Amino acid sequence: REIAEILREEIKGDVEKIKSDAMGNLIAMKGLDKSGFKVMLNAHMDEVGLIVTFIDEKGFLSFKKVGGIDDRVLLGKRVIVGESKIKGVIGAKAIHLQKKKDEVEKTVESD
Repeated sequence: REIAEILREEIKGDVEKIKSDAMGNLIAMKGLDKSGFKVMLNAHMDEVGLIVTFIDEKGFLSFKKVGGIDDRVLLGKRVIVGESKIKGVIGAKAIHLQKKKDEVEKTVESD
């Protein structure tokens, strides 16, 4: 819903009417007093993301993917976590600190 509110603020000066439906869709109307062609611009507001599943005693987070995120692009990605908007980076344990050969060769995956 946060993205809908941002979008509402961005377009409010350019449209005559804005409403939301029960599903959270944002409906903006312009040119209500004119006849002629009707045009609809449509875009979805859902987004892929991550959901925190565990926080360890040192503050490191485990997460699950929400949507179609490719695990191969996660390493090194900057993230913003929670309502407090805590900044972080997705990382992995350095190779020289990993104990098993399997761990060194493993692809980063969410749980």
